[in-house]
Amino acid sequence: MSEGSPTGTPVAGEEDLYRCLMQQKWWNEEENRVSSAAFTFRYFSANMASLASEEQTLAPFLPGTGLVVFACRDALEIGCDVRKEADPIAPDNEAHAHVYMPPKNTERKRAAQRLIKACRLIRKPNFSP
Repeated sequence: MSEGSPTGTPVAGEEDLYRCLMQQKWWNEEENRVSSAAFTFRYFSANMASLASEEQTLAPFLPGTGLVVFACRDALEIGCDVRKEADPIAPDNEAHAHVYMPPKNTERKRAAQRLIKACRLIRKPNFSP
């Protein structure tokens, strides 16, 4: 199996997923919403809300990191594959999952646009020094 291929247990549609906003380009300040840049990867990390609190999810990151939540069901409906998988950076994080976006670049961009609409802001990022 190649790197970046799903290997873990599928995550149920009823699960909520947290996505940390660690980079300024992942937040659209003008529109006060998450940017599609947070989702345009082949796959990205998220935490399962049933296994980690908001605080636990944000703890490893710098102050000012933002947080959004979306339903796994929304990701599945737009063609994503969501798997509970180990975090190579934080192997003790039992809540870690990967969201695998659709493989074609054009489909990935459309899926990212739909995901931003599914997100609910938990903590607005603050990238000021």
